[in-house]
Amino acid sequence: MGRRLAFRRASHAAAATEAQMFRGAVLDALAHEFKTPLATISTAARSLREFGQLQPEQSELAEIVESEVARLGQLTSRLLRLARLDREEVKPQMELIARKARRVGGKSVPPALVRSQCGIRH
Repeated sequence: MGRRLAFRRASHAAAATEAQMFRGAVLDALAHEFKTPLATISTAARSLREFGQLQPEQSELAEIVESEVARLGQLTSRLLRLARLDREEVKPQMELIARKARRVGGKSVPPALVRSQCGIRH
């Protein structure tokens, strides 16, 4: 009986680790897929402004493109940081909350109840 439980826990831990690795690979691929075109667009707009013989209106449009590309790049970075934060840092904090919640009001709260309320899976 104990071996089965240990095997099940090890299997769940291995699956969770594999899922985290897969999620990290997907996030890295998304970062690349978003940022590569943005870098290309930014370089093209900058080249047009610097080397092209543009009318003032065209130069202004190229500046707008560069500015909006930079904004999209920052947004992409923030979203990826948020996704990584969710993956790496929030879960340990949730475990800390769960530990503290067990002691709230001097009452002992069953760990399984705290984990389920905090969204922690084991």
